Amino acid sequence: MKRLLLSIVVAVSVCSAPSAAQQQSSAVAPTVAAPTLTEVQRLQVQTLAQSIEIAQLRAQQAQRDFNQAREQLTTLVQSLQVPGFDLDLQTMTYTKKPTPAEKK
Repeated sequence: MKRLLLSIVVAVSVCSAPSAAQQQSSAVAPTVAAPTLTEVQRLQVQTLAQSIEIAQLRAQQAQRDFNQAREQLTTLVQSLQVPGFDLDLQTMTYTKKPTPAEKK
């Protein structure tokens, strides 16, 4: 979360950095106070940053669930192997494996 917020702050700082021409004109112009975020704006930024983090965590959990289900399916299919037969996962039926004489 802190890395994400730091990235957002750096990106905003880079985007709002004054150009050389602006820096020269500000040397002549009177000093202007830096703008500040309102409480609502600050809360909006925090809320959206947290939403991104939550979405990332959910995606990571979904990937873990997917990997676990895939491992369970692989284990189950391996346990259902019957010598001389192939298990067709589309039809959920066994089909007899062709013998080497039948292949020719």
